[in-house]
Amino acid sequence: MSLPVANNVATSRDSVSISHFIEKFHVDQVMECGKAKKNSFMIIDGSAAVWNGVLKAMCGETRLEYYWRCFRKVIGEPASGDLGKTIVYNCYSHSMKAAGILYNKYYGANV
Repeated sequence: MSLPVANNVATSRDSVSISHFIEKFHVDQVMECGKAKKNSFMIIDGSAAVWNGVLKAMCGETRLEYYWRCFRKVIGEPASGDLGKTIVYNCYSHSMKAAGILYNKYYGANV
């Protein structure tokens, strides 16, 4: 699923578009394969638009609801539907690259 998502994210960076694309991708999977299963985990680049879009499409949650779900799992008291939902991982190599770009934008590459 990474190639279609990468192409979509490169052209539209708002959470509504990303969420719609992922939902449509699952509908297309059902039409082509007869079934579709939500991913058990997804690795994203850490931008707010991707976080919000993926959480809406894959889990039907806001980021705050996701954080509460993770907290319940960590303390060992998950709710009944917590364990079957997608876990979102943040790719820190993308985050570090973004931090480097921002640093160079504001402070210059020669500082």
